[in-house]
Amino acid sequence: GPLPRGEPMAALVELDLSYNAHIGVAGVKALARAAAHARFNLEQLGLRGCELEPDAGAPLALLVGSARRLAQLDVRDNALDDGAVSAIIEASSQTALLVDGNPISARVFQLVALVQMRAAGFAFDAHQPATGKSGSGSSSYGSGSP
Repeated sequence: GPLPRGEPMAALVELDLSYNAHIGVAGVKALARAAAHARFNLEQLGLRGCELEPDAGAPLALLVGSARRLAQLDVRDNALDDGAVSAIIEASSQTALLVDGNPISARVFQLVALVQMRAAGFAFDAHQPATGKSGSGSSSYGSGSP
């Protein structure tokens, strides 16, 4: 049906701004502010080759942490460093990150791969006690039928 007036964001699920060198950290901050809104339904965001510097890491982390539905963030071929990429990883475990072509260490690259596999449903923490799970916010108490 027709979209509610004044809520164009609700319909936007894919946004590809790749190879747009003018976005900069200001543009990423604007996207992060938009992501904080309840009507922000973006599932895929493309920021490949946007000449993003390490200072874009914090607003990207904020964006990923706020955008509840974001399934994929493409930041390939930028100038994001270990600190920037690590911040993004820590902000969300559900978002698949594409980070090839950034000046990051093998260790951080492996961390990205690990988080992606976990997001895809592979469980690496089989040896961890079940209480250590930081799941979807539902506690293990009261999960059984009364």
